[in-house]
Amino acid sequence: MTKNTPVTIKDIAHALNLSASTVSRALRGMPEIHPETRQAVLQLAQEWDYQPNQLAKNLVKSRTRTIGVILPTLSYYFFSSVLNSIEEAAMQAGYSVVVCQTIAVRLSH
Repeated sequence: MTKNTPVTIKDIAHALNLSASTVSRALRGMPEIHPETRQAVLQLAQEWDYQPNQLAKNLVKSRTRTIGVILPTLSYYFFSSVLNSIEEAAMQAGYSVVVCQTIAVRLSH
């Protein structure tokens, strides 16, 4: 597969002449899928480096699994290293991180 966009379930389904729902069930290990079909789907998914769309999965479950982080600045090593640690821990737990940087404004009286 030589396209610049991520591989989708529909791409795998089209290549194997299957329905997208069959591919989805095979990727999730559902028992009603024939073992040969499951193996073909898993093999192609691995070859094409298929990665599930977390946003789509989260929408189906009505959960975002997103953590918001607000930092005063990323230009200091401390804050960027904290953010790096948060992102690593979140990814391992299946969460994504949205980062917002505040702008510090000094008000004089």
